Amino acid sequence: MFKEILGHERERAALRALAASGRVPPAMIFYGQEGTGKRLAAMEFAAGLNCTGEPADEGGLFGAAEPAPREPGRACGKCPSCLQLGKNIHPDCRLVDAAWQAHLLGEDEEKQRSVKIDTVRELSRSAYSSPILSPWKIFVINDASSMTVEAQNAILKMLEEPPPDTAFILIASNRASLLPTILSRCHTVNFRGLARREVAEVLGREGLELAEADNLAGLSFGSVKRALDLRAVLEKLSDLNHLDPMAPFRVADKLGRELATARETARLILNILVTRSAARWRTAEGPEKASMTRLLDGLFELKRCLGRNASPSITVETAVMECARAGISLRNLERADA
Repeated sequence: MFKEILGHERERAALRALAASGRVPPAMIFYGQEGTGKRLAAMEFAAGLNCTGEPADEGGLFGAAEPAPREPGRACGKCPSCLQLGKNIHPDCRLVDAAWQAHLLGEDEEKQRSVKIDTVRELSRSAYSSPILSPWKIFVINDASSMTVEAQNAILKMLEEPPPDTAFILIASNRASLLPTILSRCHTVNFRGLARREVAEVLGREGLELAEADNLAGLSFGSVKRALDLRAVLEKLSDLNHLDPMAPFRVADKLGRELATARETARLILNILVTRSAARWRTAEGPEKASMTRLLDGLFELKRCLGRNASPSITVETAVMECARAGISLRNLERADA
């Protein structure tokens, strides 16, 4: 179950040692950019805490066999506890994500933009009851960065007086969005970006061809989510005629109607153009070097403007036109060095 998790060997080994020691902090923050495996590592840690050991066999003449020996803190992936957790039906281990909150509140999953106070109140009711099957109750809050202020204040009360044998794991891409009082009460684990080969391997498991997976991994900055988002953007742009003088405007039309989606798509396109321009800059000489330097400066300024709520469509139109003047187009965009 968890043997296929890639990367973060040092962090995961430290978490296994923590689970084996039994001295588990009541609250932890797993932080780092999206798409680097924080949620999977949290579920692996939860499984290791409550794992009962893989059965050696189905039993024999004298009853069921004893569990096979295992490394303390490491999940076997095959005992009833591990299997329940893998299906997200473990009574003592709860993954709080958009789907779970939507079910709890009777709302559409697509409308879940934040972790709400009613969700935290439900966690509080559950946290102060005894575990049903396992030694530990564990709550993994995905996208904890999106918790409302009211929800953060509610969870803070639990962290100030933590229930026994209970651990909260907050998955966050941005620690700055969490209250300082929450940060001060949490053990933090930093999940850095994955290696290019690790991202490519995950993409290969998703069915991508080796060359495409490697190219996307090179543009992903260590994030599987970023690579998959980038692939979705490339699919949107695949039918464009890149020789069409109206191409910059047609690219902008494909950003999406929802502002948040358009902004994220624009950011991905800018990152691609920066990567390709930087590749050209590295081999340029003389006047071309100066020209590419000015182009890169302009692209970085456009990224800053996008971060200051500039129009995504105007930002992309400007970037694509400026790059076209320098001979950098969206043709064969999946190749970072094209």
